[in-house]
Amino acid sequence: MTIPADVALYFAVVTALSVPIWVAAAYVRPGAQILPGIPLSALAAFTPAIVAAMLESTHPVASARAEGMWRLFAGTHDVGRLRSPWMLAVDVLFHPILALLAYGSIRASRNARSLPMPQFGKIDSTTVQLFAMFLVAAFGEELGWTGYARSKLADAGYSSLEAGFVMGLFQAAWHWIPLTQAGRNARWIAWWTLYCLSIALVRSWLFDHAGPSVTAAAVLHATGNLCWQLFPVQGSLWDPMHFGLWSCALSAVPYVFF
Repeated sequence: MTIPADVALYFAVVTALSVPIWVAAAYVRPGAQILPGIPLSALAAFTPAIVAAMLESTHPVASARAEGMWRLFAGTHDVGRLRSPWMLAVDVLFHPILALLAYGSIRASRNARSLPMPQFGKIDSTTVQLFAMFLVAAFGEELGWTGYARSKLADAGYSSLEAGFVMGLFQAAWHWIPLTQAGRNARWIAWWTLYCLSIALVRSWLFDHAGPSVTAAAVLHATGNLCWQLFPVQGSLWDPMHFGLWSCALSAVPYVFF
């Protein structure tokens, strides 16, 4: 299936506007991080939403332009579209469950080598602030990824699986330079790509079956980042191989059973 022209244009413009941020992060303050594992190039997180707004605002028909902008930014408060508490539970609990499964397999692996496994970071007021920050950044991405590009793919007849795969591949590639700037090696990035693609499939399924809701996508995104930072030693023991394999298995569940 061919990628629609407007989605291809969107991917191209997001990449083009992200490049100056990646370059600046590499040369202005090399190695600087916003949080452990998050380089300055992560400031490009708002590029997807900005580009989506730019493209919607350039529609030649005024009524279509207004409708597109309204539909895009309505995603910031569309939690009412969630069809059932069960969908909300899947949205909120997916990443904590994934983190516990990965924690168990990582702990078993470390125990086999006689290495201790530290505990998760504690939950306090700082955790709430961290989640709020991640949620704002998540909307910066998901208003574009889900609210714009994912919706265009749905309009073009893509299934949840097809759209999730396309979005996951581009999102993974878009993160490769920031991950490299954070000091990740090729093996780490390869396993993380599997994780990113698996999460994109879950997010795509939720978008279609929970609403459609951009808020659901943003909450899933933000809880993933929060669980990463709460993972032992400020996320430094977050292993993309374990998370990639478990997320791949879990992402198949909604497509096989629902």
